[in-house]
Amino acid sequence: MRRQEPPNHAIQVRLVDPLFRALEDWRRRQPQIPYRSRAIRELLSRALEAEQRRRRHPMDEAPNPA
Repeated sequence: MRRQEPPNHAIQVRLVDPLFRALEDWRRRQPQIPYRSRAIRELLSRALEAEQRRRRHPMDEAPNPA
């Protein structure tokens, strides 16, 4: 029996110039420059994982009182 691949969804994204430049800068800092679509998926995945961690452990991210 073949393993079923998860569905893929195509989206179109418009980026303002500073965000586009930041994406391109990030891509160029990687050991192998990823395709733009791969870079966007990677950064989105990292952001969503970080959000989940903050929600699970909100006090870990709290600033230290001075």
